[in-house]
Amino acid sequence: MIINLTAHTINEVTTGTAIPPSGRVVRAKPVTRKSAEFCGFPIFTSSLNSIEGLPEPEEGVMYIVSALVLGALPDRKDLLAPGNVLRDENNRPVGCVGFRSNL
Repeated sequence: MIINLTAHTINEVTTGTAIPPSGRVVRAKPVTRKSAEFCGFPIFTSSLNSIEGLPEPEEGVMYIVSALVLGALPDRKDLLAPGNVLRDENNRPVGCVGFRSNL
C-alpha cells in the first residue's frame, strides 16, 4: 500500500496512476541561523529542526513525502518522494516519473 502524505495528488506518468492526498501532511520544520559574513553580506545556514506528522513504519506500507523530508530521514526505507517532475508549457508540474527512495 502507498499512502500519500503530501498536500497534492501525485500523478505517476509511466503507470498513469493518480495517488490522491491522504488528508495527512508531513512537514519539515527548518531552522535558519546566521553562520557567517562575506564581504559584508550575512550568510545563513538552514537545518531541519523536526519532521511533523510522519507515522511510524508499518509493514507493507510506503509513504509519499516531499524530497526534503526524504533527504532528512536517510534511515527510513519506507519513504518515497516524487521522481523526475514533468511540467506543462507554463512550467506547472503535471506528474512525475517514478519515485525516489532511501533504499
